[in-house]
Amino acid sequence: MNDQDKTREELILELKRLEQENNLLKLTFEQNITERRLAQDKFRMLFEQSPVGMAMIIHETGDFLEVNNSILESTGYTKEEFLNLSFWDITPSGI
Repeated sequence: MNDQDKTREELILELKRLEQENNLLKLTFEQNITERRLAQDKFRMLFEQSPVGMAMIIHETGDFLEVNNSILESTGYTKEEFLNLSFWDITPSGI
């Protein structure tokens, strides 16, 4: 049955069903965004507050994306200096 064959009441019912479905999708999307933000905040806090030196790198190049204060304290580098290095610059050869 195409839209031209439906009665006005059937079209109104279908429109209401679609509105409800759209509202449910919006709610689900908003919940997912909230959960993602909470997870990102938790990761950021754990990364920044970790007593263990941590760095995020680009796997293919070894370039550093981010480092925490613990790794800076243990290496003596500033953040700017460290981010200008790569994993290969600080890794002994043969590893």
